[in-house]
Amino acid sequence: MKTKHFSIFLCLAIMLGLVSCSDDTDIPPTGGLDGAEVAALGTYVGQWEKINTKSGKVDAFEGSIEVAPYMIKVGEEDEVAEHNVNVINILEPAFKSLEVKAQQSACNIVFNSSRTLNFWNYTKANPFAITFTGSISPEGEMTLNYSVDVREGRGNNKIKYNVIFKGTRQQ
Repeated sequence: MKTKHFSIFLCLAIMLGLVSCSDDTDIPPTGGLDGAEVAALGTYVGQWEKINTKSGKVDAFEGSIEVAPYMIKVGEEDEVAEHNVNVINILEPAFKSLEVKAQQSACNIVFNSSRTLNFWNYTKANPFAITFTGSISPEGEMTLNYSVDVREGRGNNKIKYNVIFKGTRQQ
């Protein structure tokens, strides 16, 4: 009886191991194709605000975000993925002040019922190493929001920052 239980457990562990070894670098599409990934493309110029939630201090500075196509490797060449995923690029010099680990990350993007584009990446394993959300209005106004805990000084002192970008699409 113990051998039977052990065999079942071993089979489940192997199956779980095979499933968890999938390549997590590709972000899966969500929802049906609606052209959101094309409608969002462009460069958005605006203002970043980094708010210290403990002191209330606000650091504000200008910056830009580029929304680019999500590329996939097909054979020897890169091609645009044909599903509702884009890449968010934080352009210099703002990147260095925003407490993210990389300059770009993929995100899901869809239209909502009012034709506003909503984008997000809820996976902390993404290159930014934070979860983020945002929207782009039909008029081209973008907002991007996230929160991040930053270790300050020695020990386990952490300060939480809320970070907000508001910008306008450039023609």
